[in-house]
Amino acid sequence: MRFIALALGGLLACNSCGGTERNGTPVVVPRPDPGTTVDESTERARYVGINVAPVTYWSRNYPFVDLVKGADGWISGSDEGWDDGREVATDEHGWIRSLEPDQIARLFLIGGQPQHPAGRFVVTYEGHGEIEYVGQVSNLQRRPGRDTFDLAIPDGLYINVRNVDPADPIRNIAVYLPGGRCEGDDTQWCESDDACGVGRCVMLHETPARYFHPDFLKEMKPFSVLRFMDWQETNRLRAVEDDEEGAPIVDFDDVPVYETAFWHPVPIRVMLDLVNRLDADAWFSIPHTASDAYIQEFAETLEQRQSHRFRAYVEYSNEVWNDMFDQHQWVNARGCAAFGEPAECDPNGDGTLCEYTPWSPIQERCLGHGRRFFAERT
Repeated sequence: MRFIALALGGLLACNSCGGTERNGTPVVVPRPDPGTTVDESTERARYVGINVAPVTYWSRNYPFVDLVKGADGWISGSDEGWDDGREVATDEHGWIRSLEPDQIARLFLIGGQPQHPAGRFVVTYEGHGEIEYVGQVSNLQRRPGRDTFDLAIPDGLYINVRNVDPADPIRNIAVYLPGGRCEGDDTQWCESDDACGVGRCVMLHETPARYFHPDFLKEMKPFSVLRFMDWQETNRLRAVEDDEEGAPIVDFDDVPVYETAFWHPVPIRVMLDLVNRLDADAWFSIPHTASDAYIQEFAETLEQRQSHRFRAYVEYSNEVWNDMFDQHQWVNARGCAAFGEPAECDPNGDGTLCEYTPWSPIQERCLGHGRRFFAERT
C-alpha cells in the first residue's frame, strides 16, 4: 500500500506519472494521446475519482441495504410531544437499554422526498419491545424477531419504539430495503429470478454481511478513487460537541465500529471493504482534532485490512482555508499558539484564539499562522 499526503484540499496530479501498483507489480496506465480512442471496456481504464455522498436518512443515496445505518440517532418523545429533549438510554453500540414509562424512541429512516424506495421491506431484530412503523405502510405482518410491510411513495418512513424490556431490550434492528441481488453479481439489483438470467435473485435480508446495496456498487464501480470526506463527516466534526454537529474525534476509539447502530461517521472497516470490493484507491480525510495515536492506528488498520495494494491518499481535514468550517478556526488557533503571540490573535482577551469574526487584519494574521500549522501537521 502506498500512502500519499495531500495538501491544501487538492489532489496533487502528475501528468507524466500514470503508474500504480497491483500485488507489488508496477502497472503503467498511460494517458492517451489526443485524438486516440480509449477502450472503454477495459475496467482499469478509469481516470476519474468521486466524492462518496454523505450517509443520511433524507437523501436519495442508499449505499447500504439496512436503512438503520444511515439514521441520525434516537429522538426521545411521547404521545404528547414529538421531541421532549430527554436522553435515550443506550448501550455502547447505540441500541436502547431501557425507556421511561411514557417514553418513545423515534428513528427517521427515510425522509419525505418525493421519490424513495417502495415495495416490501423486511425488518429483523433481537430482544423484546414494540416497533411502530409510520409512513404509507400497509400489509404489516409480524412474528418474533421479524416484521414485513409494504411502503408506498411518498412521505418517507420512521419508527417509534415503545415498551422496551430492560432485561432483554430490543436491539440489532435492521430495516432492509426491498428486492435483492443477482447470485454471482453484487452489482445487479433484482426483484425476481427472471431478472438475473443465470442464478437466482437473493433477497437483501438473506445476506446481511453483504451490506452494500447493489445499485450503489454499480454506481461506484467506474471510479478509480473513492474520496471518503463525507463518509468521515469531516466538515461536521467539531472541537467541542454541540447539538447540530458531530462530536470531536481525538482517539481511534471515538470512531464507530461495524457493530455500531448508526454509522456516523462510517466505520473505517466499511470504507476499506468498499475499496477492496471495487479494487479502487482510497482518499481519506484525517479529523483535524486527531491525535498522533489515532493516525498511527488508522494507518495500521489500512495495512491490515487491504485485499489488494491500493493507494491511500491521506489529507489533513478538508478545506482548512474555508472559515465556514470549525477546522479553519481550530487550525489557525493552534498555529497562533505555536508560532505567534496570543495577544495578536485574541484582541478581546477572553482566551479564545482566532475566534470567528468578520475579515480583519487579525484574521489575516491567524490565517498565516494556521497555514504553517497545517503544513507541518500534513
